[in-house]
Amino acid sequence: MDAYIVEAKRTPIGRAHKDKGVYRDVRADELMAHLLKYFGKEVLSPERIDDVMVGCVGQHLEQGKNIARLSSLLAGYPYSVPGVTVNRLCASSLQAFHFATQSVALGQNQVVLAGGVEHMHHVAMTAALDYNQELLERFEFPFTNMGLTAERVADQFKISREEQDRFAVESHRKAVVAQTEGYFRNEIVSTPAGGASIEVDQGPRATTSLEALAELKTVFKEDGGTVTAGNSSQVSDGASLSLVANKKACEALGL
Repeated sequence: MDAYIVEAKRTPIGRAHKDKGVYRDVRADELMAHLLKYFGKEVLSPERIDDVMVGCVGQHLEQGKNIARLSSLLAGYPYSVPGVTVNRLCASSLQAFHFATQSVALGQNQVVLAGGVEHMHHVAMTAALDYNQELLERFEFPFTNMGLTAERVADQFKISREEQDRFAVESHRKAVVAQTEGYFRNEIVSTPAGGASIEVDQGPRATTSLEALAELKTVFKEDGGTVTAGNSSQVSDGASLSLVANKKACEALGL
């Protein structure tokens, strides 16, 4: 059975910062609930949804206890609509989408909402960690942060600091152009925060330059390091959601 992506939406991506982050006073479950409300109001009636599948890495604090289910209830969805939260670290939302697609393709569900949410300011990557000592003893680097991972990748493939900085500057340039010309407008749902409506991503920086990046110190490896705050991906807050349905449901619901 075929599975179709009917619609995909996301909040603007905010910077994870206690003072400058646009979502500093907005909870993760509120971000996801906002998208769920959009789909329930603008796309189809919530009672027609067979399941809500959400990927989330930090499944504790405000993101704990099955944020997919809690966000659905927060959005006013019927109690009968189930929800499940999955974790494959950085690929969590993609895994949720895969599970949704598989369930529709197999005929288990007809209509599924799938996506991801992460509030990296409220729920830090290092929060509530308790590694098993056996893993620490068996493996040389059982748990390596992304910064050191980037350093090892750069070393393995001989990617210089200058190459990384140039890539970062070009990435910002492309993002600013896309933002200015409205390329993301159709995928973003305006999101309330701090008394305002957030319409655009907080990450792209029009003033980034090679000269500015060259002045930054390396963060994860002092001696011979190449990774800085300027050529790394931003630590962010945000949510995304897609509607997956089979052909029969699309025709019956006018999707």
